[in-house]
Amino acid sequence: MSRPRQSNPVAFTLVELLVVIGIIALLIAILLPALNNARRQAATVQCLSNQRQMAQAAFIYAGDNNGWLPRTVVDTLERFTRETKSSLETILKGSTRVYYCPTNTFWDSEAAPYAHSPEMFMNDSGRIRYWWLANPDDVNAVKWFDIDGNGTNRNEYLCRLGEKDAYTVIIATDQSRQQNTGWFFIHGSNPGPKGSKNNLYGDGHAETKRFDQIVARWGPSNPAAW
Repeated sequence: MSRPRQSNPVAFTLVELLVVIGIIALLIAILLPALNNARRQAATVQCLSNQRQMAQAAFIYAGDNNGWLPRTVVDTLERFTRETKSSLETILKGSTRVYYCPTNTFWDSEAAPYAHSPEMFMNDSGRIRYWWLANPDDVNAVKWFDIDGNGTNRNEYLCRLGEKDAYTVIIATDQSRQQNTGWFFIHGSNPGPKGSKNNLYGDGHAETKRFDQIVARWGPSNPAAW
């Protein structure tokens, strides 16, 4: 009796395997930018949400303090006093992560104890990852630019609720900053020198601005360092 013939399993040739690998690589190359763009847009939306919650907390804080908005400590725009932090933590019921922009990686390489970490918020040296521009102390107030040339920079920043044109004045912004190649914006679909910036305004609304829509209101004595 003859044995039944065994059929050989079908195998890919080397050429077919290379074609499949090439197609997969092509699909990845097509999809990856779209995925990265979606990820950046999601982070931008999260940042705007953070800023709106920061505004709500600031307005409640101001309501308890004769209309005065929170202010940072002397000579910095990214650290509140411990008493202010305690008030904001109570208002936000502990949700103080809103003070940490999801796309701000400027401080990721900072050495321990990571003063810009959300876990450090209540620490005296803990810093946020936004610039807080409202109600500046006297040391910082002199650094605002007189944009409209009216002889004073007082209308370039906001100290209390209800001040004139609050909807045009920024009270907090993401930490986009000066790099060797020019202004570096960390939001939007094209981050980098031509990216976007998220701003929180004195009326409580937050919006994304393109790099060519930004007008600098504040700067240290050495702007190239920021």
